[in-house]
Amino acid sequence: MDWQFANALAFSVAYPILQGLAVVSLVWCCWFSGIKAELRAHIVSGTFAAILAGLIAHLLHRTLPSSPRPIFDPLLQLHVPAVLGDIDTLRTTSSPNSHTFPSERATMFAGLAIAVFLIRPKLGLLALGCAMLADVSRIYLGLHYPTDIIGSYSLAAAMVWLAQMQWSSELGLRFVRWERISPSTFYMCAFLASYQVATAFQDLRDLAGILLP
Repeated sequence: MDWQFANALAFSVAYPILQGLAVVSLVWCCWFSGIKAELRAHIVSGTFAAILAGLIAHLLHRTLPSSPRPIFDPLLQLHVPAVLGDIDTLRTTSSPNSHTFPSERATMFAGLAIAVFLIRPKLGLLALGCAMLADVSRIYLGLHYPTDIIGSYSLAAAMVWLAQMQWSSELGLRFVRWERISPSTFYMCAFLASYQVATAFQDLRDLAGILLP
């Protein structure tokens, strides 16, 4: 095994915001690429669909049976590379009994990448590449099974496809009109939302864990 390569993958997994920043940045690149209002509306509806897909993945965690992550399965005998010189750092990024199917982060970021692909295929391929690089790394390092990621991408694709319907586009056009009428408030809210999406709402999760123990 190339441990230097494995450690580089482990570093990207240990800091998942790198995946979120890359994908969200490409969403904004698509937004400012000179597309028409109708296509901007599809970006909005696709973004909401991706977030909703992530929420559905979270709810599925509460209903589907769980299995140990590959790195915690003694039968697989995986050798996990160290992260920044400490192998326990990677192992503590998830609980041994936490759910793996489907992956919330993989679902949401795949949905965003697919939404971009439907509007700007080249940018979309780059976004999908960024998303898949992190997800394949998680498989390689034993944090997910391949079926976890396949299921996540299937859920994301289905939700983004539904977001292309007429009623969803009309909802997106409302946000486009908001951007035209009051760009200052629109981009203020968009900045806050982008941060939350890039971090997979981790701050809100931590706050909810404190307020709702």
